Parts: sequence; structure tokens; C-alpha cells
Amino acid sequence: MGGNPNRGFVHRLSPLSPEGKIIKEWLIKRKIKFDAFISLHEDPREHRFYVYTFERNYKPGKFSFILRNTGAKFFEIKIDEEAENGIDFFDCDGSFEDFLFFLGTPFTACTETPGKEDFDLRVKANLAIIKSFIRFLNNFDKNLANLIYNKSK
Repeated sequence: MGGNPNRGFVHRLSPLSPEGKIIKEWLIKRKIKFDAFISLHEDPREHRFYVYTFERNYKPGKFSFILRNTGAKFFEIKIDEEAENGIDFFDCDGSFEDFLFFLGTPFTACTETPGKEDFDLRVKANLAIIKSFIRFLNNFDKNLANLIYNKSK
């Protein structure tokens, strides 16, 4: 329908897609909470990797750099005014990641593998990113996570 299904969840920056409305209402109704969230995207215009991240810091922290550094093992990092050091941090763009962070999820991210690069390499990169994400969560102190989560309420 020409819309972006990953926009409009929060901040009223753009309209929410029909699918987005279903997901948003379902999550809010059930008051579901997450320790963290990652969404694996692909930028079809890019040869370089970058990541959008949200975490309870005033600047990118360990979570952001773990994901960025994992992508850097496979691709050149995108560095520009939006993705400083390959990380677009705390970009309140109305995305699903932004929405979950707004609801209290302490760590959310959207990775962007470069769509102009080899498909098999993108698959390997995403698998490594998922593994890094899981390792981060396994090593993260749950007591600290609860403290961060409760402060955000």
C-alpha cells in the first residue's frame, strides 16, 4: 500500500500501517515486556553496514558497539552524519524499535546489512549478529537490567 510498515508506532511522525496497528494494539493490550529486541533489516542501496540502536545511555554503549563490531567483521561500516561510526543512536523515528524502547525495553536495535553485497555473506553476518545479541543478553546482569527497566517507568 506504499507505506513503511516500520514507521508510525510512536511520536506520530508518519501513519501506522494496518499490520502495525494490529501489532501495537496486541502488545499494549497484553503489557508484554522484553529484555531486548533486535530487528534484522537490509538496505538495498548500500554497500556498507550500519545499525540503529537505543539503550539507556546518553551515547552508544556496549550493546551498540557489539552489534556494530559484529557487522564490521563482514562489511565496511557506514560513516556519515546519521550513522556516526556506523551507529545511528537514539533516532526517534517512530519505528518499532523506537516504540519498544519507548515502552521500556532497555535495549533495542535494527541492523542494516548492505543489500548490494553478496547474499550468502549477508546471511552469515545476520547469524553472527544474532549470536552476538544472545551473548550480550546472557552476559548482561539481570539485576542491572531490572534497575534500568524500573527507572524508565
